[in-house]
Amino acid sequence: MQIRMNGNKGKLIERFKRQPKDFTFNELTRLFQALGFKISQKGKTSGSRIEFVNSEKELSYGTHKPHPDSAMKSCNETSFGIYIIEQVNLDHIMGTLKYKGYSGTVEYSEEDNCLFGKVIGMNKNLISYKGKTVEELKAYFEAGIELYLESCKERGVKPQKPYSGSLNIRIPSEVHSQLALKAQLTGRSINAIIKDLLTSQQNLLNA
Repeated sequence: MQIRMNGNKGKLIERFKRQPKDFTFNELTRLFQALGFKISQKGKTSGSRIEFVNSEKELSYGTHKPHPDSAMKSCNETSFGIYIIEQVNLDHIMGTLKYKGYSGTVEYSEEDNCLFGKVIGMNKNLISYKGKTVEELKAYFEAGIELYLESCKERGVKPQKPYSGSLNIRIPSEVHSQLALKAQLTGRSINAIIKDLLTSQQNLLNA
């Protein structure tokens, strides 16, 4: 079974993750279309706002189409875009490894007859590994994490965490209104209520 992603798509994903200043809207469109997304531009007043929608996976990514230059002007939404891409690619992953708060993929290459993977969510620092067996793969995964942490310590920099804990999500306006009302009645913030709701349902994420 071949589960390595298509070469052109893979190159676009890696280029997008590097957040280059010359990444174009056409490249972004090709990338999301290759991942099964369709372009949605609702209403005549939407202007340059474009949304890529994957109805099957209930995922969407919104951005502004640059004009007149085709190069994307801002990378403010890149982290969220990377998160969306990784959610789509989870279907191609056989499993995950966990070590010191980091998670890594477990994938198989029929061409090379080996297991391989990379640490999830590390858009600035790529940590990859491979091995002939699960035990070997796990050992190289953990060694890669240790090497990265030691390197950060030597350079006096703070290690990057896979995800910052900050996530922008789009919800129906009715739900937003209900959350706002609940927050006002309980004297709490909307973020605190959402955090409690997600934490209470964390078992669903581990299913």
